[in-house]
Amino acid sequence: MSNKISDTSGELERVQIMLQELTAESSKLKEQLTGKEGELLLLTEKESKLQVQIKELEATVVTLELELESVRARKDRDCKQDH
Repeated sequence: MSNKISDTSGELERVQIMLQELTAESSKLKEQLTGKEGELLLLTEKESKLQVQIKELEATVVTLELELESVRARKDRDCKQDH
């Protein structure tokens, strides 16, 4: 009987230690998750800003292409008038 109590007591201690270790690991993982979620939020915001910047640059390219086309057309007209 004494051995059974001793065995049970030892097993209970092992389970308590395991529970403490798992609780500590859980806390550590929760902290890591919070950090990763913060990183994800920052990256998502950065991506959003970059998407806006890309759209603005695409619009600038279109405007510059139209201006270039206009300048070329004027140049062609001027050359034809000179001849």
